[in-house]
Amino acid sequence: MNKFSNVSLERLKTVHPHLRAVFELGLVYSIVDFGIDETDRTPEHQSELLAEGRTTILDSNHIPGKNGFAQAGDVHAWVKGAVNWEFPYYADIATGIRRAAQELGVKVRWGGLWDEVLNQVEGSLLEAHLGYVEKYKRLKKGKKPLIDGPHFELVRSVYPKDKPVEPLNHFVPPGV
Repeated sequence: MNKFSNVSLERLKTVHPHLRAVFELGLVYSIVDFGIDETDRTPEHQSELLAEGRTTILDSNHIPGKNGFAQAGDVHAWVKGAVNWEFPYYADIATGIRRAAQELGVKVRWGGLWDEVLNQVEGSLLEAHLGYVEKYKRLKKGKKPLIDGPHFELVRSVYPKDKPVEPLNHFVPPGV
């Protein structure tokens, strides 16, 4: 069974409890081991990432809301004892995250498929991602879409940044 490292567990402390629960259960369901790479960011760090071209927005869900939690987290695939950034691994991780989100009733968006709620996507996420890329290029006349396979976030319309945290009553973390 996959297990988060102490570093990942520490990073999860800054994530909204509902997304944290999705990551914890998603790790159980994922066929690819993963760790938590980044959760909360300061507005200054987000500005630096924008200046470097590593993000396209300033109002990131990584910046904690009034409830004190980041509403986004980035993961890294752990394959054969090392971090691996090959996209298909992230589609596999997203499959485990999707199952967890569906089971917990937490609406999640994935950076490999920005235009849909992950919970509602059926079938292969790699195929859905490829379809998204083709549709984006067709609609945006050949422009390249932003692809952020390691990124997962709570859906803003359900989880506004100023909303207090409500309990997720039906979740018991693995191993408890």
